[in-house]
Amino acid sequence: NNGGSLNAYAPETKSWTQFWADDQGGSALFNGGMSGKAMVLTGTWPQPGHPKQITRMTYTPLADGSVEQLGVTSDDGGTSWQPSFDFIYRPSKG
Repeated sequence: NNGGSLNAYAPETKSWTQFWADDQGGSALFNGGMSGKAMVLTGTWPQPGHPKQITRMTYTPLADGSVEQLGVTSDDGGTSWQPSFDFIYRPSKG
């Protein structure tokens, strides 16, 4: 699946909101903010067979200027978490 997101920062609450949509009609809404040096966003992202799945994404800046986005999911209301994805974003060279 391909998709994209729209992100917004609310200075009055110092929080971020991300709306994500894919090319299959799926969407998710995440909210959160800074936790130490990382940004953590959490929301529901229903998946086939997992209608109440929670996804937590942690964005961590790395020493080389890139950012790691680590995702974990929970099917039990946040009691236990499983790895889901691990992406690295690098600055454009152009």
